[in-house]
Amino acid sequence: DVVYDSILKKTRKRIHESIGNAIEQLHADKLDEQYGPLVNHFSASENCRKVAYYSRLASMKAESSLSLNDAALFAKIWVRALEKLPKSEMLLREIIKARTALGFLEFRVSNMAEAKKSIEPIADAFLQHNLKTEQGLAWVILGSHKYMVEEEVVESIRYLERAIGIAEETGDIITSAYAQYMMGLVLAFNCDFEKAIHYFEVLLGLSEAMAFPWRISVMKSNLSVYGYNYHGMVTEGHQSSREAVHIA
Repeated sequence: DVVYDSILKKTRKRIHESIGNAIEQLHADKLDEQYGPLVNHFSASENCRKVAYYSRLASMKAESSLSLNDAALFAKIWVRALEKLPKSEMLLREIIKARTALGFLEFRVSNMAEAKKSIEPIADAFLQHNLKTEQGLAWVILGSHKYMVEEEVVESIRYLERAIGIAEETGDIITSAYAQYMMGLVLAFNCDFEKAIHYFEVLLGLSEAMAFPWRISVMKSNLSVYGYNYHGMVTEGHQSSREAVHIA
């Protein structure tokens, strides 16, 4: 550490840039195993374009293995790197996508306040850039925050309805599933059980159509708790929960 600290900053940056470049060349056939070191070295060399590139890939890799907290950490680095680059319309589109990805990751680990904070700086840019997928995810985040944090039922439903509408328009299954799930929860918590059951049944049908046993089990569990049991339909709730356990 003493030796490292004695090296001039410009020299340290050149060394880290050289190390990053060497890793790219030496591990070109398995670069996905080096995303973390590449992010670290190019961060130290202040090569923001490469930091953004590799932190995005690192975030996607972590997300694919369901390491969502790690994915969110890399997504934050991705956002910070992009926002240090010279401004342009193309860069703004990248930032919108990066911030939406970060917000959605925070949402998925139930960090509702952080999720909202991630998308607030780009809230007015979706329509201008016609990024409907990102806009749909943003409505899911805002709708969820409205109920889970602010306890604003009407506003929550309004945002989630927008998300469902955009998802239907674009054929975005992921946004549709999350929006309908959150809509089911909000309605159940607001004692609108019949409507809540509808959304959970739609998601159960989708899971069955896609033949994903674990998703079928999860949706039967949710239907049991939030749809039937909250509604006082104990017999139906018991049957649905037994089926969920059997599938699991």
